[in-house]
Amino acid sequence: MLTTVQAAHVAAVFPETKADMARYLEGSAEVVIFHQTECGGDVPPIAIAVASDQSFWIDCCQTVDAAQARAAALGLRVVERRINAGEMPRTDEVIYNPSSSLGRPS
Repeated sequence: MLTTVQAAHVAAVFPETKADMARYLEGSAEVVIFHQTECGGDVPPIAIAVASDQSFWIDCCQTVDAAQARAAALGLRVVERRINAGEMPRTDEVIYNPSSSLGRPS
């Protein structure tokens, strides 16, 4: 069952992604946080994506800290943060989780 925050998030996403979004949120999916370069300036620069399918973005935020907080609020487990120095203003340091099964950072 979704929390109130999760249900509100599912309600706000595109109709074609609602079922997958709900499934990932209900399962407390593992996610990665990274600087996205696919979208223009109208989309916040930090993406939260499902670790096992990084083409599926949960949300985007203005800062790494905001993405970390958003993931926690949605009940997700951050397994890796990939932010390279100089890519964007940020409020925290680069962190790599060596216990992650996602491989080495680039």
